Amino acid sequence: MVALGMFLVGSLITLFAQNLRSNANAVRILQGSGSGGCFTLGTAIIFDAFQKDRAIAAINNMNTIIPLIMGCTNALADTSIMLGFRSNFLAIAIFCPSQFPIVCLFLF
Repeated sequence: MVALGMFLVGSLITLFAQNLRSNANAVRILQGSGSGGCFTLGTAIIFDAFQKDRAIAAINNMNTIIPLIMGCTNALADTSIMLGFRSNFLAIAIFCPSQFPIVCLFLF
């Protein structure tokens, strides 16, 4: 939850930056740490929460979904060209909060 929050906060701060260069490196580090933490901690939680066979199946599902999402980034890149760099961070800011209830559902 903390990593997801870091990712969201970093994305929101970047969304309101005057331009991409004015965005402090610390904010992008916050965003990147949150993003990396979500993936790393998510994988660790899966292996802690499930037996070996179910954990492997869950990781396989995750490894199927992530490339599909990454494949959709081409459309997001086209949108970024048309709408500016903020559109990427807006998409993250819209998508990220929807993940909090999903995480709560599976963890608590």
